[in-house]
Amino acid sequence: MIRKIFLFSFFTMLIVNITGCSTSAGGGLRESLDTKYVTGKVNQSYEDVIKKKGIFGKFLLQVDASDGDDVMVHTFRMKGLSGPFFQAYLYKVWALKIDDNGNMVDWARAEYDNEKRHFSIYGMIVFGQKAQEPKDMEYIKNNYASMLKTSSGGSIDAW
Repeated sequence: MIRKIFLFSFFTMLIVNITGCSTSAGGGLRESLDTKYVTGKVNQSYEDVIKKKGIFGKFLLQVDASDGDDVMVHTFRMKGLSGPFFQAYLYKVWALKIDDNGNMVDWARAEYDNEKRHFSIYGMIVFGQKAQEPKDMEYIKNNYASMLKTSSGGSIDAW
């Protein structure tokens, strides 16, 4: 009897871990939490907005918007499990529109999945992830404008 309970519990936890840690699970939750945080930071200084590094990650590049404002592009690399033996990398890509006073007036967000899977045993031992990151950053630098959707759902080309 105890053995049956143990096996049932073990396999239940295994299934929950595999599905709960997959790269597709939690995307909507991440987006809603990020959106809530950033929406509350509109009209605050850029420095105050980016204090929470867990959301914005590394600064990638600065570009000029059509109206003369600055656009700061950030990326944050996340790990996710794709089954029991593979690890995937997702990137949150952010563009923060900063006015002449240094305040954030709008933002855009996207998640990028490079579709590469690295051999891993539940994320503990990983092979090959460092070699892919520079290629991913280059791709994001060249294509960020087509990925991002603004807070109103439009393209950042309208900025």
